[in-house]
Amino acid sequence: EFCEGRFPSSRYSPCLCVARETVTALADGWLMPDLFQQVTVLPAVVLAVATLLVVLALGFVAWFIIPSVRLRWKLGRFKRQLRGLRQPGRTDPRSIVIKDRRLAHLWLQYCGTLHLSLNPRTGVPELAAHRSTVAAEAIFNSQSVFEDRIHTEFFKHLPGLLTGLGIIGTFVGLINGLGQATSKSGTLDTVLLIGSVKEAFYVSAAAIALAMIVTFLEKLFVAGLHCTVEQLCHDIDAQFSPGVGEEYLSRLVHASEESAAQARILKDALVGDLTTILERLTQRQIASAAAQNEDLQ
Repeated sequence: EFCEGRFPSSRYSPCLCVARETVTALADGWLMPDLFQQVTVLPAVVLAVATLLVVLALGFVAWFIIPSVRLRWKLGRFKRQLRGLRQPGRTDPRSIVIKDRRLAHLWLQYCGTLHLSLNPRTGVPELAAHRSTVAAEAIFNSQSVFEDRIHTEFFKHLPGLLTGLGIIGTFVGLINGLGQATSKSGTLDTVLLIGSVKEAFYVSAAAIALAMIVTFLEKLFVAGLHCTVEQLCHDIDAQFSPGVGEEYLSRLVHASEESAAQARILKDALVGDLTTILERLTQRQIASAAAQNEDLQ
């Protein structure tokens, strides 16, 4: 009835009415009448600590949470494209189109290490027979894929920084509260002291709670990215079978055997040719010697 009297138009739903009344109550000061007044009377250092906590929390969301989610999505899409190579007609690994520049560069590096197997009958490389020469983990690892992209080295120390800011806010609030609660005669007003340091303790509690939340989220997202990269390396290694070293060794043995056989044939041919040549030379020398003897007689 109140909403119908306040907003008679039918386009306002009850939920929208309640939301508008809540915002109006906040603006009119029904729920927190002295919020801005309490903020303005905070000590400068406590207010600066609270501002730094908010800035660090927003930076954590902007430069860690959002990039981590986007990178997880890109890695998942890359894995789906990699599984598409198992379909007939898509055997060339370079046919995968990756929009992320860093992942595309890493993939091109890995494609450069692949080996094309030769058809034993024709000796022509087969596109469907790519062999891996290095493990995928050598190229796709945590350091090259995500650590510097989500600033892991900085944000893993952020909880300690938040806790330190909370401790600084506590001590500054205590010092300021003791200064305000101590009268000129040296007596201490406990009620005034508690009222003065209350905001500082709130800021410290918020800093500690924020540090715990940041620690949990940082470990959760980093562990998830590690798991995703490991699965990606497993899928790549499963896509391209190893064994190039054995193939190279087999080809070297086969080539050496062929070379030995050709050398043996060449030796036999040379020996036969040299025998024939020497026999002819011997016959000519004998004939020449006989002719000279006849002339002398």
